[in-house]
Amino acid sequence: MSNFKFLDEKKVPLLVGWAERFLQNEAVKETMPEVDECVQQAKNILASALDGSFAGLLASAVHCNSQIKDIWSMTILLFQAQLGKMAAAATGDVRLLGHRMSLFVTRVQIALNRKKVGYEFVQVEVHGQKSEILVKSNPVYKKIPVLIHQGKPVCESTIIVEYIDEMWTSEPHILPSHPFDRAVARFWATYIDDKLLALLKALAVEAAEESSKAETVDQVTEVLQLLEDAFAECSHGKDCFGGDTIGYVDIVLGSCLGWIKAVEEMENVRLLDEKKVPLLVGWAERFLQDKAVKEVTPEIDEYVQYAKMISASAR
Repeated sequence: MSNFKFLDEKKVPLLVGWAERFLQNEAVKETMPEVDECVQQAKNILASALDGSFAGLLASAVHCNSQIKDIWSMTILLFQAQLGKMAAAATGDVRLLGHRMSLFVTRVQIALNRKKVGYEFVQVEVHGQKSEILVKSNPVYKKIPVLIHQGKPVCESTIIVEYIDEMWTSEPHILPSHPFDRAVARFWATYIDDKLLALLKALAVEAAEESSKAETVDQVTEVLQLLEDAFAECSHGKDCFGGDTIGYVDIVLGSCLGWIKAVEEMENVRLLDEKKVPLLVGWAERFLQDKAVKEVTPEIDEYVQYAKMISASAR
């Protein structure tokens, strides 16, 4: 009927997302006519012209009358603004203290994005003199990330991810529903933090002899092989560790992918080798294409440059 777009993702992204979710609700789908039916009904109303003013309004809109179009656009923008205020009220003043290059912060950002929780990102200084707000919010460890929700700080990335899942209970769920599956997911998340992260740090920012680097690469390969087996068990033949959708282990391991790829480039090695860990390679490609992930994951060059800066400052 017309070529203009009222629900434009660039102008009213909240409304576009809301409309998609609303139309997928079972109660709505059962009673909502198809778009073609609505178009035909509008044409019938115009043709009958039972009421001159109403028909004129519809006709003007259909033919992209600029005044009617502006009124519609203004109405939708006002609704979009109100929706934004409602969302902000629902999230209850959420702030995230962090640094763009921290994989621990990336975990929290992915979880917030998956739950569609609006938040303010506060970049803090973590090298040298640490930011006052960070020291005040996490006086014990003085580390990022810190999630501040309704004025209360929550610390440690995996704890924050669990908090987000429990606080905002709408789908998609991050942790499995069954206690045993939750225990398994937590086990592998702990394993990743205990084993993989120290090895990646050694390769990315710590100076070492070539023989020592080769040994570290072998250790990373062993860790990834175990995680390949874990994926086969946890995914049940589906796309993610969490099954059909990104879950707890996906977020914990997926936040490391940028650094894994940076190490591959810096050391000219292949850690995610399709011949050795084909399931993980396929999973990594899918994970990095998810919108909730792409929005918060730095480019590989950024990781490389940051690693070089940290390495140089440590000497």
